[in-house]
Amino acid sequence: MPDHLVSRSSLVAGHSEASPMKPPAPQTGPQGKQFLGEVVKVDAKAKQVVVRSKEGDKTFNTAKATLSGYQTIADMKPGDKVAILYDEKGGKLTAKLIANHAAMMKARLHRRNDLTHIQSTAMVDQAMKARLKEILFK
Repeated sequence: MPDHLVSRSSLVAGHSEASPMKPPAPQTGPQGKQFLGEVVKVDAKAKQVVVRSKEGDKTFNTAKATLSGYQTIADMKPGDKVAILYDEKGGKLTAKLIANHAAMMKARLHRRNDLTHIQSTAMVDQAMKARLKEILFK
């Protein structure tokens, strides 16, 4: 059978002989080490941030970091609680993701409130449907 033609059996199977189905590529999430702490010093010009935890102070290069809860590194202030996902190579710590802890908690609360609203709306809808059936089919 020519490559541009597809047999009926292969359509039923969900793929053509000319282009067999490939398994989806594995999804890769952020990988690396995690550090939770409080911002001690921010140097936006040098693209560095110093964060303190019980483990001690760590200085992270932020040049390639993705930010969550901040627009720029300059928005970070001493005292902010952050979660940092980072790589360590040659003793240098490179931040991949910096997330503002307060913003993360606010987003989590917002999602929880949205879910509660959706659940309560669904319960009201069910109650209304039941009442309508009761009224209409007496």
